Amino acid sequence: MQDYSITVNHRLKYARIKVKADQSVEVVVPLGFDRSKIERFVHEQGDWISQAQNRLAKRADISGLPQKHELPETFYLAATNELWTIKKISGDPAHIYLEEKHPNILEFTGGTNKTTLQAIHLLRDWTKHRAKVEFTPLVTKLASEMGVSPKKVATRIQKTRWGSCSSSGTITLNARLLFVDPTLVRSVIYHELAHITHMNHSKEFWLHLSKFDPNCHINKTHLNRSSKAIPNWMLPTL
Repeated sequence: MQDYSITVNHRLKYARIKVKADQSVEVVVPLGFDRSKIERFVHEQGDWISQAQNRLAKRADISGLPQKHELPETFYLAATNELWTIKKISGDPAHIYLEEKHPNILEFTGGTNKTTLQAIHLLRDWTKHRAKVEFTPLVTKLASEMGVSPKKVATRIQKTRWGSCSSSGTITLNARLLFVDPTLVRSVIYHELAHITHMNHSKEFWLHLSKFDPNCHINKTHLNRSSKAIPNWMLPTL
């Protein structure tokens, strides 16, 4: 499931896709365009979108622009209703270690002041692992409900694609889903599991999905808005 915005341009005759400098996706459609076809259109252009985003990410790395990110003191995972606190412990300035403490404490030991970017990468790795732990049982449960069997579940950090389903049946979920409402997480998982039965966005796909997620279109709108609440340190280009 790809996150995108929609713009209407009355001068256009055909729909087109723009990948902006921040790697966000904009679908530009002519006036009167059938919006029920947009999701399928974006899905069909998925490979091109990914390639364009990768090129932009490489340009950002080459530019050498400073990263405006800091290690947070706390962060909230809406999907699991957990508030996590980060503690910094002095130690070897050349190395950083991350250890999960309970209740809901992440403890960094080492040179976190001089190597903030390394600390954030450790935090992101922890987040991907946390997403895998939380989402895998949920995928299994919803897959059983839908009568399908995904091959495996993977988690990644991506800016615009909330999830995907490969032709082999691998469900990949964006770790950033940890920061959105659990209802929306379920909606994304339902969407990707529905692709095991219909590897497209045809009318049959939407009819099949709506049996399990009747509010799928409303949830999509809420999901797009939820991206604003995700912290900058979870950006995929970091």
